[in-house]
Amino acid sequence: MYSGHYSINDLQLDTIKDIDIRENRSKEILAHLVDRWNSKQYLSEHEKEFIFFSAGNKDFFKNDYCLDYNYFSYTYLIYAMDLHGTSKYYKWSNHKKTVNENYLIENLRNSNPSREVWRQTLIQAGIIIEIQKQEIDEALAYLREKASEWENNLKTNSEQFTDKLIKEFASETKTHLKELEKEKKENTIGYFQYLHKKKQILLFSKNAYFTSKKIIETFDVDKSYYILHLKDVDVRFYEYSMAHILMRHYSPATRDYNFINSKSFHIGDFPFNNIHTVLKTIFEQINLSNILPENFFSKNVVNLRFEFNNQNYFVGTKIDPNQNEKGKVPFRRIETFHIIEDQHMLKELNNEFLKKIIATNLYIYIKK
Repeated sequence: MYSGHYSINDLQLDTIKDIDIRENRSKEILAHLVDRWNSKQYLSEHEKEFIFFSAGNKDFFKNDYCLDYNYFSYTYLIYAMDLHGTSKYYKWSNHKKTVNENYLIENLRNSNPSREVWRQTLIQAGIIIEIQKQEIDEALAYLREKASEWENNLKTNSEQFTDKLIKEFASETKTHLKELEKEKKENTIGYFQYLHKKKQILLFSKNAYFTSKKIIETFDVDKSYYILHLKDVDVRFYEYSMAHILMRHYSPATRDYNFINSKSFHIGDFPFNNIHTVLKTIFEQINLSNILPENFFSKNVVNLRFEFNNQNYFVGTKIDPNQNEKGKVPFRRIETFHIIEDQHMLKELNNEFLKKIIATNLYIYIKK
C-alpha cells in the first residue's frame, strides 16, 4: 500500500549505470525529500529510508520524530548477532563517499563477492570502520531501552490496536515470550539468560514490524495485503502472514530459545522482502501445469507442498477465522510458509504423496 511522492522504482537508483547521472538524480530527490521532512509532510517508509542512508552521520536521526525507526533498525542490525558486546562491530564511515569510493562499491556490486570479501575490501578502503568500545556500550544501552519501550507498547490489549500490523506482531511476540517464560519456570535457563533471550525476542520483533511496514508499501496502492492466485482461488499474504512467517522462520542466529530452535528457516531463495513475489511466480507455474485437482480447496485448511531448487517447502492456507463476523468478507490467507525439515513430515511426503514435475527446478506433491 504505497502513497509516497516518489515511487519505489524512482528511489532505486542502482539501475542508473552512469555514476555521475545517478549522483545528480540522488541529490535532486534528496533535496526534495529533506524539504518535506523539515516541513513535517508525509513520507513513505521507502522515502524515509532514502533520506537516512543518504546521510553521513546516522546519529543525527537517533531521536528524530520521523526517522527514529530507521536509526533503530540500522543500529539493531549492527549488533543483532551479539547483544553481549563481545564481538568486533563495524559501521559505515560518516564521511561523504568520494567518487573513487563510489566506483569501488559499484565494482564490488558487479563482481558479487562473498560477504567477507565485501567487508574486508570496505574496511581496507576506510568506507566501513570498527566501532570503539564507548560507542558500543552506548548503542547496547540504546537497544536495551528500545526493547523495554517495545515491550510496553505490546502490553496494550491487542483489541485496542488500530494498526492491524502491530496487532499481529503483538500477538505473535507474546507467543514467543510465553514460550520463553516456560523455559524459565522449568529452570532450563537462568534469570540473566532469560533477560537476554527476552531482549533478543523484543528487538527482533520491533525490527520485523518495521521491515513489514516497508513490504506493505510494495502492495497495490489501496491494499494492505497481496493477492496470490492458486487454482482460481485468491489467497492473501497479509499482516498475519508476515508476523507469523517472519517471527518463526527467519534469522535463527539472532535468537536462541527452545521455541525458535524447533523451527526451520528460509535461506537464500526466499528473502523476506520478496517472499510474496517469489511465491506468486511459483503459484503461476503451478497453475499453468493444471496438476492440482479440481477439489484442491474443498476444505477450510489446505496445505501445499512443493520442491524448489532441491528444497522441500510447506505452505499452509486457511479461511480467515474472523470470516463469520458480521460484515466480514470470507477470504483465504497464507497461514505459514517454511522449509520441510521435520522427519515426520518428510516421511509423510515419501509415503503419502506423488512428486510431479512442474519445471526443471520445481516439483509439486499431490496426495496419492
